[in-house]
Amino acid sequence: MAHHMDERRSSERYGDHFDAVVYEIGDDGTVERPVLAVVHDMSKDGIGALVEHLIEIGRVVLVRIDFTPEPKWFVAEIRHLYEEQEVGYHIGLKSLETPLTGPIAEELARLRRTTVST
Repeated sequence: MAHHMDERRSSERYGDHFDAVVYEIGDDGTVERPVLAVVHDMSKDGIGALVEHLIEIGRVVLVRIDFTPEPKWFVAEIRHLYEEQEVGYHIGLKSLETPLTGPIAEELARLRRTTVST
């Protein structure tokens, strides 16, 4: 039986691990809470990560991945979720178009400013 990480995918995957933060977005477009994450799987189709706390399928989130020399930001939707005992939750994120205007764009700009200064 094949392990889930060995599935054939339509695009090349990058298997490194990166620290990340997943910011939950409320219905009004504002950030509700940050959830620490480790990105373990990336492709042009999406991102796989392990998070500490449950995030509901269908939620739109902002994701900061701590690449060197600077973090990258993504807007994504939680598409898959399964719990791993005593570790957290594996989530599958589908990358979305980053909005240029509106509440999510404003939050993204604010978060970018606050993380650059730290």
